[in-house]
Amino acid sequence: MHKQIHTAKTQKTRRTPFTKTS
Repeated sequence: MHKQIHTAKTQKTRRTPFTKTS
């Protein structure tokens, strides 16, 4: 799951602030 978050955070870091929530 670490890779998914890393990729998603790089692609939509300002679109979906799920990185801060998760």
